[in-house]
Amino acid sequence: MTKELKISFLHKIKRPKTGSEFVDGLLSILTIPLYPIFLLFVLVVMLFAGLLSLWQRFTTSKEDLQKQKQEILEIENRNKQWNVFTSADSVLIEQQLAGSLPWDSGDYLNLKSNPPISYLTDKLFGDWLLVDFGGVFLQKWNDTQKINCDLVFIDFDTLKVTELETRLPTKHWTTEKLNPDEIKFTFTTADIDLTYIVKRTEVNQNESN
Repeated sequence: MTKELKISFLHKIKRPKTGSEFVDGLLSILTIPLYPIFLLFVLVVMLFAGLLSLWQRFTTSKEDLQKQKQEILEIENRNKQWNVFTSADSVLIEQQLAGSLPWDSGDYLNLKSNPPISYLTDKLFGDWLLVDFGGVFLQKWNDTQKINCDLVFIDFDTLKVTELETRLPTKHWTTEKLNPDEIKFTFTTADIDLTYIVKRTEVNQNESN
């Protein structure tokens, strides 16, 4: 706010050109005392803002502080809870927040299922899924610093797991259903778009990893 005030004020006190040397000189003389006045005004505003911050800190009641701490604990507890990620007639997959990327650019999750699928244990997954072909496509994360992911499919009937593509250098995925038996995946990186077509027969025939 201080910067905006300074820019605005300096613009207003910029010496105008009147075409008269006498008037321009007089305006120049009158302008000089305004600078220290302006600086003093800025210092007063900053001092007032600091005092106001201290006053708010000291006047916050114990009840308010306790309430803030309680709200933080409730948020942390919600993040630790397991919630439904996706489900079918015979399979339930649940999610738990494992962490977040900087700048609120994405979350990564722990997953578990009922009936249990051992493949999900001790692995991280992106907040992305596609339910089709009688199962679910997932985005398995191999690293949370230098993002690279695997495209994984879990068959709901057999619980078989198929890793279709590995070490994809992006978490930005889109899909397009080409026909009842084919889905096109597009993996968008900073330089190129990688495309991959998954056929229904691939996920139905591959053995579990």
